[in-house]
Amino acid sequence: MVKIEQTGGRLTEEEILHGKEDAYGIYQINRKGAGRDYAFLSFDSLRSKGKVPERTEYQLVYSDILGADENRDSLFTKFNIAHPDDFTGHSLSVSDIILIKRNGKVNVSYVDMIGFVPLPDFYKEPSLRVVEQITESTKGFTAEGHFGTWHSIQMQEFHNEKFFQMRHDEFGEQVADIIVNEQGQVIAEDLWHGFSPEEINWRIFIKQISISEERSCISLAR
Repeated sequence: MVKIEQTGGRLTEEEILHGKEDAYGIYQINRKGAGRDYAFLSFDSLRSKGKVPERTEYQLVYSDILGADENRDSLFTKFNIAHPDDFTGHSLSVSDIILIKRNGKVNVSYVDMIGFVPLPDFYKEPSLRVVEQITESTKGFTAEGHFGTWHSIQMQEFHNEKFFQMRHDEFGEQVADIIVNEQGQVIAEDLWHGFSPEEINWRIFIKQISISEERSCISLAR
């Protein structure tokens, strides 16, 4: 199981999921991580970017024993107008996640603009996959951190490296394209108007800065 950063609450994620008592957890996007660009997005907006909520991009900001009269709606109210004294997150909002375990059954919900969206696969471990070399004829490709499958629509070569613009198999132009390299690594996302050498260089530069920032945060935390 992937280790999730925890900032508050009485129970660890392991205790919530596998303990004997009914429990709940509140997750919010780790603003120091790669998911920070998706904080406060509605579920439809997230999907339009070809993304799904990823457990590794969240941190457990609060957890506790679930009261007999507590439910998803009451927890939403509680973490908006009656925060526990030791709660250090922001008031519950769009893109946050509520986990409830009652009678051994786990339910995970994404807080949306109106209501909640069930996330049955939030705790599903990513499967190990063997990625064949991406080509201009690649179809049915599964991109890490993106739902559904993708196919190549064009290739461009920069600095002796090949990059491929991928389009979603099911939703096509309704969701943003992504760019991957020959090894299937996602280089850029949220792409609506093709790609140029300048944009590739810029996106790679931004990605490298993001990775450096994350490594710096990890070093400081140690």
